[in-house]
Amino acid sequence: MISWNETMAVETALSMKALYDQDFVLWASKTAQLLKLKKFDEVDWENLIEEVECMGEK
Repeated sequence: MISWNETMAVETALSMKALYDQDFVLWASKTAQLLKLKKFDEVDWENLIEEVECMGEK
């Protein structure tokens, strides 16, 4: 059975993906906050990895 915390983490990650398309600056700020709090299960990893890879290409 999936716990409430796991369900919330999935919902947060999905909303972070939507936020990436709607407000990049807010997405970046919230992503940094999640990383600082070590809430790794809530991070939008797909878009974060893409952004880091793009930074390395510049």
